[in-house]
Amino acid sequence: MIRIMLVESDKLLCKEYALEIARDEEFALVAVTGRQSDAINILTEQEVDAVIVNLELEEGDGIHLIIEMKRKLKKHPEIIVTTNYGSEHFLHSINKLDIDLVYKKNNELFSPKKIIEIIKLTAPTTADGESEYHNGRKVIYTEQEETEIQYVLAWGELIKSGFEPDRKGTKYLARAIGILLAVPNGTSIQITNDVYPQVAQVYQTSVSGVEKSIRNVIERVWSRPDKEISYLKNPEWRGSIQNKPSNTEYIQCVVRRLRNVLH
Repeated sequence: MIRIMLVESDKLLCKEYALEIARDEEFALVAVTGRQSDAINILTEQEVDAVIVNLELEEGDGIHLIIEMKRKLKKHPEIIVTTNYGSEHFLHSINKLDIDLVYKKNNELFSPKKIIEIIKLTAPTTADGESEYHNGRKVIYTEQEETEIQYVLAWGELIKSGFEPDRKGTKYLARAIGILLAVPNGTSIQITNDVYPQVAQVYQTSVSGVEKSIRNVIERVWSRPDKEISYLKNPEWRGSIQNKPSNTEYIQCVVRRLRNVLH
């Protein structure tokens, strides 16, 4: 019996996974959650042979969950990662975590059935495999890899907070937040003079264009009747919900929130 845990916040996908697992008597779905904190609690209390982890979660994120798993669990399950994001640098960096498989959701071949088929072929031989974390070694990322990981986390947070994914300002905002998260806490770095130029270089645009686009997407969120979404997702925002934050205030707000959640 292969015991599977599903860490996924998409309820429709969860149902599809459950149906596929139920069709095969070799599998048992032992737990489902879309939250990082719940997942690590479950994993420390019961044995699991394979974990399907989506990197974009309702609370927390899949990357930090995997790091926790590697550090806290004596027996490491097979880890199958799914994600909506997949730049070359990002995929290379998460492979350093000794993951068994990374599957992009935008791949036309992706389906819960395909993931379960893969687990059936691989779980018996990899569930007892050793990881470099058994030796207490820490994965070291390059600055570019770390920034790319933090960009993905920031992007997911912004989308959950009501920002529109097709707006360039959302990309610029996520990149700015990712740059700040990638540097050690307490490092002296200015958003206008240090961060915006880096964002402009990545997207081949002007610093003023970055500032204007970020201001635009924040204004769009704050002008929506359901702007409480963004407000409640960021309790560190200390202003009134009626008062739109400046770019710097909002960026600092999200950085504080993610540092508190992830560390």
